Amino acid sequence: MQWTITRKLFLSLLIISLAILIMSAFFGRLSFQSGFNAYLEAREAPVIERLAADLALEYQNPEGWQELLTNERLWRRQVLRAVPGRPFSDRGGRPSGRSAPPRNSPRRLGDRIGLFDLDGKIIAGRPIGDNAESTGDPEYLQTKIAVNGEEVAELRLLQTHAPSSELDIAFDEEQKRSLLWIALALLLLSGLASWIIARQFTRPIRNVADGTRALANGNYDQPIASNSNDELGALAADVNSLGRVLAANREARRRWLGDINHELRTPLTVLNAELQSLEDGYLPFNTESVASLQTEVDRLAHLVDDLYSLSSSDEGQLEYRFSEFDVRKLLQERLDAAASRMQDKSLKLSADLPDQPIPITADPTRIAQLFTNLIENSIRYTDSPGEIQVHCKATDTHVEFSIQDSKPGVPAELHKRIFERLYRVETSRNRGEGGSGLGLSICEAIVDAHNGTVSAQDTKLQGLRIDVQLPKTQQATD
Repeated sequence: MQWTITRKLFLSLLIISLAILIMSAFFGRLSFQSGFNAYLEAREAPVIERLAADLALEYQNPEGWQELLTNERLWRRQVLRAVPGRPFSDRGGRPSGRSAPPRNSPRRLGDRIGLFDLDGKIIAGRPIGDNAESTGDPEYLQTKIAVNGEEVAELRLLQTHAPSSELDIAFDEEQKRSLLWIALALLLLSGLASWIIARQFTRPIRNVADGTRALANGNYDQPIASNSNDELGALAADVNSLGRVLAANREARRRWLGDINHELRTPLTVLNAELQSLEDGYLPFNTESVASLQTEVDRLAHLVDDLYSLSSSDEGQLEYRFSEFDVRKLLQERLDAAASRMQDKSLKLSADLPDQPIPITADPTRIAQLFTNLIENSIRYTDSPGEIQVHCKATDTHVEFSIQDSKPGVPAELHKRIFERLYRVETSRNRGEGGSGLGLSICEAIVDAHNGTVSAQDTKLQGLRIDVQLPKTQQATD
């Protein structure tokens, strides 16, 4: 049999309930026994007082207690006279009649009581105390017998912890049976309650287990139903969130593979068409045809390099070598390298750079790649004539860089999506401009590796603005 959580929890609750039940029954029995013993002692007290009064009257007779010393039967009859329901004579003589003791009378009283003089010597009854023939007697109660205000003897009564009369015994047995039946009923009730609680408590766990098995089988569209607000409800919510993330990643992977297929197929199709035309003689084999082929090969090689960079970044294998350098100087070099392209496209460059160097600890090669990608992205997707503005400044802890361009712009709801791989805004910044759709994704990977932030927003130039913030000295995480 498999020890499931339900069975373990049920057994644990049942054992706890059983232990509590046993302890309750034990202490309840002790409490009842203590109270019952007190009741027995209180019921015997009037009998002892009556016996003491009878013996005091007998002591005043001329014979006194002489007959008690030799006649044990007379002593027992004297004890029996003191029991309620027996006739009470005005003297120490015989009772006026014979009658059976009542059912609730202490029948064993004569076996537990003795009469002693002031020196502790036994006169009649059971030997009790220091002068008793038998040792090991339990504690006893003492009742003085006084005649005319002078003590003449004492009664010693052994305490008992067991009922002595038929009614007491029957009552005690009835209490034991009732306690046993109550214990059994409570045990069954606690077992049923423990099973229900265990089932209810483990139901969310079973739901989470079913949900995780569904995720393992690739079924991400079955959320786990949970109405609890405890840790199990939070766990179910986390598993549901994991399912949504896995579903989104699966869809992104499918889209990613489709986009890669499209991006690779485009230059290959062009290359195949041009080569076929050259082979069939429709195109002359000259410098222009070779340059066209080289353009498609360069585009394909650039796409493969970008894919490799992103794949290496995801796997933590993209190498970063940190050193301290002047980021302002590096940015100016990238802008100078792109100046001719801006002129060819009639784009005006406005650069707001500080006069003083800005030292930063980072990977200069990757930061140069970051600047190049952002500048090329603006050049490629800015209509001619247009304008590009670059700003760079330093704070005590960070370097802030921004580049913004003129129209066309990007809708605000797509600002976060432009950093997705192979994503481009189809209406304006499209594939016709020659980009692979991986430049901004690579920029985001570089910024993340340097523990920085990158974001997009609208600009007054009606184009797009990219803001980058990099820490000056914090080391990147590979």
